[in-house]
Formats: sequence, C-alpha cells, structure tokens
Amino acid sequence: MATQFRRILALLAALPAMILTVTIPGVAAQYDSHQLTHHKPFETPTPTNAIEHNNRGVELGARGMWALAAVEAEAAVKASPESDPFRTNLSVACSMHAQLLAKDQRIPEAIDFYRKALFADFRNKHASAGLDKCIERESKDPKSLAYRLSLAEQAEQEKLYPVAAVEYKVCTQLLDSAENNYRLGRCLVKADSLGRAQVALKSAMEKTWAKGELADKAACQALLDKIEGRSKAQ
Repeated sequence: MATQFRRILALLAALPAMILTVTIPGVAAQYDSHQLTHHKPFETPTPTNAIEHNNRGVELGARGMWALAAVEAEAAVKASPESDPFRTNLSVACSMHAQLLAKDQRIPEAIDFYRKALFADFRNKHASAGLDKCIERESKDPKSLAYRLSLAEQAEQEKLYPVAAVEYKVCTQLLDSAENNYRLGRCLVKADSLGRAQVALKSAMEKTWAKGELADKAACQALLDKIEGRSKAQ
C-alpha cells in the first residue's frame, strides 16, 4: 500500500496553489517539526499549497506517521475532490492508520478510518478487507446484505453521506441491483462526489427495475439528468 503513495507526484504539477483547511476529526491539523521533536526534521517545506501538502503526506507516510499523513492527504483532496491520484493518497493513509488502530483494539475508530479510506477510493481492497474484519470483531456478518443495508440507511438518515455511500457501495457488491446503485448515486450526490454519482446512477438506469421501484427509477433519471445538465453547462 505504501508504494502507491508515491506514484502520483509527477501528476500534481498542474494543480493550482491554495491554502487549505483540514477536517479529519481526532487528528491535529496544526503541527511542525518542533511538535515532533522525537523525529528528524522534515525534508519537505511547511505545506502552503496542494503539492506541498501531498509531498508532506508522502514523507509522513514513509515515516509510518499515517494519521498525520491522512491530514495532509485530505488537504490535497480538498483542492480537487474528483482527482483519482489525490483520493488514492488519502485512501492509503487512512487505511494504514485504520490498520494500526485495529491492532490496538480500537475497533470503532478503525472502522471510521477504513470507511474514510473506502470513500476516498472504493477500489481499496486492503481497506475493504480490514473493514470486514472489524465488523466481524463486533460479532456482525460483513457479508449480510440486510445488515449492510441497515448501516447505509441509518447513515443516510443521519446525513452521514460518505459513510452511507461506502455501505451502499458494499451493497452493490453483494447485490448489483438498480435500487442499490441508485441509493449509492444519491448519497454520492449529497457527498459532492458528482463524477462517481453519475457512474452509479447510469449503472442503475441500465438495470431492470421492479414494478414497486418505478418511482425511484424516475427519481434516478431526474437526478442523472440534473448532473449531466450541470456538466454540459460547465
């Protein structure tokens, strides 16, 4: 996983410079080499733009300081939310930090960070497997569609849309239905991940809908039209 963290450096030069705000809960957003006196000084400059946040995150990840690496990776993601390279970095950092939390028996926190990793990149198999193991350690069946749907629906009701999206994504893997893809797309829209929402909604519209789901089919098409209309306007 850590090697993935270095692949994106050459892709970042075109990104605009900006000062970013960090929002990962439970992790200090402000720090410098004086606060990390037990570590050697940083080789990268104090981050002031997207590229520098990424570079600092790579350095922190190389040192095994995954919580702080996740802070820097999220700062880069905020600059370009639909960027696959940024999301890959954030996903790796959160997944590695989750693994450390799980080893310390901090299962609820590990679950939170595995979900952050998966929201950043649904393709992260390390995070998916880690989340399943944590759910098993809570005496639940991670392969139960009914259980994962209940988690997704609860998160959506609580407006925790990234969490809901992760759980609905799992549901599409357990049952690749029109309804599950629509629910995934709906939550991705609310989480401001429009590119991935469009993919999920298109997938839903290509599938067979049950007679009782026709209202949701119409809502899915309307949402897809709205996203595609917005894309054309831009």
